[in-house]
This record gives sequence, C-alpha cells and structure tokens, in this order.
Amino acid sequence: MHIRKYNTYTLILSDNLEKFLKFQKENPSDEKLIFINLSKCVDDIHTASLVMAELLRHSAWLHDYDSSKEEKIISWAENETLIIVRYINFIKENINKPNVRLSGKPY
Repeated sequence: MHIRKYNTYTLILSDNLEKFLKFQKENPSDEKLIFINLSKCVDDIHTASLVMAELLRHSAWLHDYDSSKEEKIISWAENETLIIVRYINFIKENINKPNVRLSGKPY
C-alpha cells in the first residue's frame, strides 16, 4: 500500500480493499482519503478514468458543491489527475527495481 499526503487529501494506492479498510479503521481521521484500487489500473485509460472520477467527487466537496464553480471543479480534478496518474505509472515502472524510493517525487 502506498500512502501520499497532498494539501487537501491523502492518496492511498493499493490492490487490496481490505488493507485500505483496515488502515482506515486503525487510523481514524477527519482527513479526506482517496483510495485508488491499483488492480483496476490495467492501462492508462482505465487509470485516468478511475482517478478522475474520484477526484471530481473530492473537488466538488472542496468547492462546496457550488455548481457556479463548475470550471474550477473540473480543472482542479484534471490537474490532480495528471499528477496521480504520473505517480501510479512511476510506481508500476519501478516497483521491482532495487534502490528506488517509491515515496519520492516521481518526476
């Protein structure tokens, strides 16, 4: 499981929903958690779609569900999606390489 904190949420990447639920139970918090199931990230299109869907929900919350901020909501989610998809690709490319810090910046 990979955990990475961002300004308004904590990203959790895992291929195991039970591990995430256990983590959530053992670490109660008011933080917004965004869980991405890596087993569903089978290609770039699926990965981007999954991430974008989660971040659109978060962005709507972040912008107080104000429909007059539709462009801001979408733009924020698009920008964050690019960052997370790059991070997921970095993890996939380097997961089995020795001496690669997966918690560091992917780009």
